[in-house]
Amino acid sequence: MLYTAKRIADHRIVRANVQPHAGKALVALIGTAVSHFCFVTTVYCLARCFGIVPTGEQTQGELYLATLIATVVGSLFAAIPISVQGFGQLEAVFYKILVEGGWCVESAMIVLTISARLVQVFWSLPGVIAPWLGLERPTLSAEDQEAMPTRNGRANRVRRTTIYRKV
Repeated sequence: MLYTAKRIADHRIVRANVQPHAGKALVALIGTAVSHFCFVTTVYCLARCFGIVPTGEQTQGELYLATLIATVVGSLFAAIPISVQGFGQLEAVFYKILVEGGWCVESAMIVLTISARLVQVFWSLPGVIAPWLGLERPTLSAEDQEAMPTRNGRANRVRRTTIYRKV
């Protein structure tokens, strides 16, 4: 069942799902930050490989900062459902920051954005391999089921469908 806006806005659901798992939420947040840092660093290394280097008074730190801003802001704009996979949105941000900022020419910027998209595809491949290996989704523990919010004095029934089953 998909969450509706009313259910997402209900603070009891959020509180019941996050409070008992503060440690797990913190670990997930740190993992997400590390993942994004690795992606930005990968885009920076790709930029260096494609000949996007500092010239004149520009420094390596400024190039990393420009890559960081272009990657983060570009990914945010690409998440807006205007076009398929945000195609054109990421490129527009990279153009504004890298080309108009004097870091590279248009062709290098296009190669960099296409390569960044390919990195994202290869980065997600382990999630595709899991069902092929016959791995199952984890189920809720008894503690997790108890932490679920209740309605009208009855416990919510959690319907878990297992996507990854051995056939």
